[in-house]
Amino acid sequence: MVDHPADDSFEVGVSEHDGVVVVSVRGALDVVTSVHLTDAASPAAENANNGLIIDLTEVDMLSSSGLTALLRTVDLLPTGASAALIAPHPGVQRPITLSGLDRVITTVTDLDDAVEAVR
Repeated sequence: MVDHPADDSFEVGVSEHDGVVVVSVRGALDVVTSVHLTDAASPAAENANNGLIIDLTEVDMLSSSGLTALLRTVDLLPTGASAALIAPHPGVQRPITLSGLDRVITTVTDLDDAVEAVR
C-alpha cells in the first residue's frame, strides 16, 4: 500500500484483490486531498485491465472536487475494463447519488459486490 497523505488524516493506498486493482481512500476527499487521490489512482487506473475498485469505506466527507477526481480516475481505465465504488456510508452515498455518479460508476457497499461488479 502506498500512502499519499495530504495531512495526518488522509491516505490513499493501491493494492490488488483477486486480480482487480483496489484504490483505498481514508479521510475527507475534498479540494485539497483530491489531488493526492488523482496522483495515486491515475497510474493504477491506467493499468487496471481486470477492473478498478475505489474503496470509500473510510471516507468521511466527499466534496464535488472528490467526485470529479473519481470520475477522472475511471475515465483512465483501459478499454473494456470497468469500475466500482464501495460507498457504504450515507454521507458518502448522498453526493454520489445527487451528482448522478452512481449512474456512471457502479456503487456497492462491500468488496465482494465490487469484485463481482467489475468482472
